[in-house]
Amino acid sequence: MDFLRKLFGRTSENESKQGGSKAAKDGGVQTDETRRDPNESPDRHIEQNAPDRFILTPIPLRPTPSVHAMERELGGEETEAGSNPLLHEFGTAKSADVQTLLADLGRRDILGKNPALEQLRRMGQKAVPYLLEILEHSDDVPKLADTINVLGELGIEQAVPKLKRLSQSQWAEVAQAALTALAVLDKTTTLRADPSRLNDQIGQLWTAIVQSHKTLYPPDVLKTFCAEAAAALPKAPDRELSGIWLMLGSLTYKSFYPEDNVDHRNVKSCPEAKGCYEQALRCDALNDTAKMFVRAFTTPESALEGLPPGEDPDYNGKSMRQWLKILADSKSGREDRKQAVEALRDIGAPAVPGLMQIFKLEEQLAEDMTFLSGDCIETILSVGKPAVPALSEFMADQSSRLFISSAYVLGKIGETSVATPVLISVIEDAERKAILRAQAAEALGKIGPAVVQDASPVLIKALKDEDPIIRSSAAKGLRYLESPEAVDPLIDALQDRYAFVRQSASVALRGFFRAVQAEPSIVDKLIELVESKAEKGRDEAVSLLGEIKDERAVKTLKNALKEKELAFGAAAALRNITGKEH
Repeated sequence: MDFLRKLFGRTSENESKQGGSKAAKDGGVQTDETRRDPNESPDRHIEQNAPDRFILTPIPLRPTPSVHAMERELGGEETEAGSNPLLHEFGTAKSADVQTLLADLGRRDILGKNPALEQLRRMGQKAVPYLLEILEHSDDVPKLADTINVLGELGIEQAVPKLKRLSQSQWAEVAQAALTALAVLDKTTTLRADPSRLNDQIGQLWTAIVQSHKTLYPPDVLKTFCAEAAAALPKAPDRELSGIWLMLGSLTYKSFYPEDNVDHRNVKSCPEAKGCYEQALRCDALNDTAKMFVRAFTTPESALEGLPPGEDPDYNGKSMRQWLKILADSKSGREDRKQAVEALRDIGAPAVPGLMQIFKLEEQLAEDMTFLSGDCIETILSVGKPAVPALSEFMADQSSRLFISSAYVLGKIGETSVATPVLISVIEDAERKAILRAQAAEALGKIGPAVVQDASPVLIKALKDEDPIIRSSAAKGLRYLESPEAVDPLIDALQDRYAFVRQSASVALRGFFRAVQAEPSIVDKLIELVESKAEKGRDEAVSLLGEIKDERAVKTLKNALKEKELAFGAAAALRNITGKEH
């Protein structure tokens, strides 16, 4: 035990008693503040005492203020230290045991649960006056939080006025502890959404309820708060709000299922919570946590949500709804999905609402930038013109990946006059998110030769964009246009500093060898790149020369055999051109 005390900074029993006696003589309590260096900042004290008891919150803790600073912040009146007669009892022998316990409140260097908390809870009303005094005068955030927790568990309603002010503090641990205690103590206050501090409210409630696995409010009260908050939060895409919507989704789920832990691996159906998670994804299309939850709430039956009631034509022994469920279910076999595509294509317009729902979910939950393909899009393309109105509606939200995908499908259907200008405007708008501009560049190219006249100059220019993601996507888009004007810029892109951009340029050049071979100077430029001392792109040029199979490259490739970095690729290229091993 002595070893553990030394290891974790605990004083011996004798030292504690001596400290208590000294405190009695000085007329004050021996607290953590009196034991630490007076010049040491409170936040350093918190950091040095093991932080494992801290609740991780979305609201950052700030340096510990003095209690008077807190009072000023919350609009309360300052109280002179020592004005309460209880302070004079702290030094008496009668209160020595309480002093020791109070001194240990807020400690972060104790294994397991803080024993002081447990003993103070057992003392009940005897400890209350001292706890109220700490609530009034302490300037130690961990100590205040522990004190609030004990008062809440003891049901001390006298603390409510002070707790109401502390629940609005900017210091997260204090605010959350006060909020949790008020949920138990304050029977007169209804939990209501406050638009002026809604983000803080949601963050504090999420920590106190979801992360702490507690049921602090009746479900109907929490449901009302969540509905009010969802109505008050801005709906415009804003990455800063994604986390707030995510937490609100978890709170909403908890209001419907108080006994459940909010875990994306095991959730029940809850459209209200799903709506919040979808809004989080709308604010930040790359939010992986939001994707996991939206996916968890998504079932094959989701494809039926947009269907008009009663309309369910049959085709080949199954109803339209059954075919949609097969298409929407990732577990469906390849042959079943193929039959579903054919069936829904022949059903035509009545299937469009369900197809749009599947389309929306698949594009929203895609893991990466590989999109604009799949059975659902194939089916929509085969349905054709009846899908145009719904796709046009999706284009109204110009912040999501769904908007880009919709423009692409419209272009492939033949509505290029609608899709092309929109995609070009996104690519050229430097204020847009890079990921959105990159997706627009790839989508524009994938529409194909029908838009080459308008698209090629835009994508060639994008090959010089300062963002490598956009350069890579521009190269991918150019692959589908087969524009001879793009060949030289793509060869230049082979020397890009980023390997993934060079790879995209190389794949694009391979994608239209007819254009490459139609211009003899292309081989000369690739030979020039191989013979140069360029740091990047020479290996890609060697590989391309092997695939073009022009004998003018043989001499250069034989010389490349002498270079360790190029030897393997040069040997393969020579084998392609000459049919011999080198």
